[in-house]
Amino acid sequence: MFVKAALKYWYNWISKNDDGQLRFLNFSDNLYQYCLDEIGDIKNKIVLDIGCGRGYGTAFLQKKSPAQIVGFDFAKKGIKDACKLYQGIRFEKRDAEKLHKTPGSYYDFVFSVEMLHCLKSKSAFFKGINWILVKYGVLVIADIITPDNFPRVKKIAEQYGLQLEYTKEITAKILRDLKASSEWRREVVNQQRPSIQNAYAGWAGIPGSVVFKELQSRKLIYVLWVFTKKEGV
Repeated sequence: MFVKAALKYWYNWISKNDDGQLRFLNFSDNLYQYCLDEIGDIKNKIVLDIGCGRGYGTAFLQKKSPAQIVGFDFAKKGIKDACKLYQGIRFEKRDAEKLHKTPGSYYDFVFSVEMLHCLKSKSAFFKGINWILVKYGVLVIADIITPDNFPRVKKIAEQYGLQLEYTKEITAKILRDLKASSEWRREVVNQQRPSIQNAYAGWAGIPGSVVFKELQSRKLIYVLWVFTKKEGV
């Protein structure tokens, strides 16, 4: 629980102190495309990007012609920056563990990219997802996880009426993308104070960092999950 709270605090701190480089927090610029490759078309659908940060991924999804798209993030500054960068998209400061405070049975698709591992309560998250999805609505998750934790997360999702339709490990793709973008990621890290550079390096997934090594050794894996909301739940 302490680790989850620390991750959430760290993300919020980075967002407040961001100088425009927050996009590097995603391990790959291709993550949203990887998600779309598995679910297909979101044209004319109502879409939520939860944990949207400064809106880079939300803007990518907007290009796929949804009927409506919204970005949620709990970091106030991230939402403020997103509204400035992408003025045609609605962004809201929302907590992913308090989705019951938003309209129910509304979204056709929900994207959660590199956000789930930071949450203190996955139960609260999946309960909220059930609340906001329409019947047969789709939740797409892209995130890191320990291999032994996957069954537990799947069980929690199922307890709240979400059925796992598809899962795909993309660790090799993520490692490839991290290597390809390592130069500019390292430049961002080197601009930070020496006392926090190691933490930034891990968050950015720079080759040689703890997170990168754990992906290589498979202590961590990177997985895409596609869930649907069950009928009558």
